[in-house]
Amino acid sequence: MIISLVAYMIVTPKSMTTEGGEFVNKVIPMVWIEARGVITAIIISILSTEIYRFDIN
Repeated sequence: MIISLVAYMIVTPKSMTTEGGEFVNKVIPMVWIEARGVITAIIISILSTEIYRFDIN
């Protein structure tokens, strides 16, 4: 579980542009916590689980 969470945080963008055109660093846009983020989290969790399972065996 921790591996999947860390992998998700690595692939999630940490910057965004506001509606006013200002560039902001060190934030997680809410879009990545909604539907788009859920799909990404599922893919990352499956991949990290398979990689971990391959390494253990």
